[in-house]
Amino acid sequence: MAFRAGRLIVFTAVLFFISRCAPGPEFGRAPAEGPAPEPEQDAFAFVDPGSQSFRLVSAAFQDSLCRRSERTWRAVWKSGRRPVPVTEAEWAFRRFGKPGWYGENRLARPEGWLTALEADAGLAAWPNRNDFAVTVRRTDLRLLPTDKPAFEDFSSAGGGYPFDMVQQTAVPPATPLRVLHSSVYGDWLYVESPIAAGWLRPWDAAAVDPAFIWLWNTGRTAAVLAEDVPVRTADGRFRFRAPFGTVLPLLRRSGQGLHVLVPVADEKGAASAVEAMLSAESAAERPVPLTTGRLAAAVNAMLGQAYGWGGLYGNRDCSAALQDLFTPFGILLPRHSSAQAAAGDSILDLSRMTPEEKERVILRHGIPFLTLIHLKGHIMLYVGPSGGRACVFHNLWAVRTRDERGSEGRHVVGRAVITTLSPGRSVPNADPAGDLLTRADRMTFIVRPDSVAGPFRRLIPEEQRETD
Repeated sequence: MAFRAGRLIVFTAVLFFISRCAPGPEFGRAPAEGPAPEPEQDAFAFVDPGSQSFRLVSAAFQDSLCRRSERTWRAVWKSGRRPVPVTEAEWAFRRFGKPGWYGENRLARPEGWLTALEADAGLAAWPNRNDFAVTVRRTDLRLLPTDKPAFEDFSSAGGGYPFDMVQQTAVPPATPLRVLHSSVYGDWLYVESPIAAGWLRPWDAAAVDPAFIWLWNTGRTAAVLAEDVPVRTADGRFRFRAPFGTVLPLLRRSGQGLHVLVPVADEKGAASAVEAMLSAESAAERPVPLTTGRLAAAVNAMLGQAYGWGGLYGNRDCSAALQDLFTPFGILLPRHSSAQAAAGDSILDLSRMTPEEKERVILRHGIPFLTLIHLKGHIMLYVGPSGGRACVFHNLWAVRTRDERGSEGRHVVGRAVITTLSPGRSVPNADPAGDLLTRADRMTFIVRPDSVAGPFRRLIPEEQRETD
């Protein structure tokens, strides 16, 4: 792959409010004009071997990004922080108060199901807690205090499984929490996390005190670089499985690997920081050098993994995949697709361009592995060109289809893949209106473009800039 040097003019664009990751089109061969070969499912196919170890940004700049992400991650433990208002917790009850929600048996939720949950939540006493905690295993944050799902109409395209709309997000182990409220019976806690706020089970978290927080702040952190890494403490006891991107305080290195701290709950539900060890093959000190080679390895670690709406079943949706992918590099992306698309310092509006113009702009100006491509409800990472087409990494659920009667449907993909931006065209009855290029509305650079090393930059003409 050839990398062109050029001058980059930083610009901003008008932002639009859009929804989080949702079912959408994707996958197949993506020809703009006639058949094109399917992109190779190997991110290193998009990496120049001669420059794969070169830093995309300076070490000093990346260190500053990492320090900022760590401050954001631990901000929920700051005293005096304004609590999440009760209106945020109440919003979920209003949302699900309308009819049209279905259970795991595909039948409509019975009348009164939400009333019982609202009584159990006890929001009239909000907030009845104000203390700090930490997750002791991977857990789910829910919009309502229940493990039971709420699906939209199973007969509608994009409705039903796997889109349990009660799911807020998954939270990795060792995540700081602020506990704001306990349900009437104490079987649910409403918490604020660095990712989102919602309800979780109390046995998935442990209370922390100032001594724990002080000990937890070692000054260095390590990130897990493999999937479902079993973590055992020094006494040999299994504690949890760590997903890719899990961050733990780093104590030291040795010939055996990285010595880290993990949270362990005692019989009273209080957390203690206990030493564990991660192999050098499964983890590294943060920030991992931001190079195309390291980024390609991170993408490859996720390729083929199952799609999971909101992190359900230990899987990821499109925005969760990108958030976890960049965490080891010291870059903390927001949780949802719309927020990720708005988080960059430089954003290019694609919405007024034709599909052909969009692809030309992405190919010419996109920085591989540092550029997000957004459309309503979906987010992707541009990895580079293949066969003259712009290719992206993303975790996706399905391709939108439309049969001869005009009825909308889905061709399920359900995994993390590398595709072109017009992948659905190889799927029988694919809906042209669902084409990614047709729907793409913005291109976002993950780091300041003027911070990127010269050989990896792209030129952005003056006439394409927009300012707030």
